[in-house]
Amino acid sequence: MKKFIIAFFTHPLVIAPIVGAIALVIIKYAFEKKDERTMQNCYYSIAHITEHYKYGEQSKSIGSTGGSQPSVDFVFQFNGKSYSSNTNTSGLNRTIKKGGKYLLIIRKDNIKTNIVKFNYPIKDSTDF
Repeated sequence: MKKFIIAFFTHPLVIAPIVGAIALVIIKYAFEKKDERTMQNCYYSIAHITEHYKYGEQSKSIGSTGGSQPSVDFVFQFNGKSYSSNTNTSGLNRTIKKGGKYLLIIRKDNIKTNIVKFNYPIKDSTDF
């Protein structure tokens, strides 16, 4: 029985899912901590979507064969200056349109670290 248990837990088909599950927990924890720090020390703005790329579109537009992740380019105002940035949109189940406006959370100590809240669309100035 002891040999069976050792053989079972050292088999690659058993080890791979266990290691994968542990890695997912660690990654999820790291992103939650980053978002938590951003939320505690932040400014708010509006992200104006200037371009929306579906899977593969961005890399095809620069002469590649595809493979880029879905993403958006956006601009925002902060302290009277205009900035541009982009973010990955893979895994989102909502429609994101060019010209759309969404809540943007910006870290005070690094404005390049931001979070676009696609579940908070901005329709007019009363939404902000």
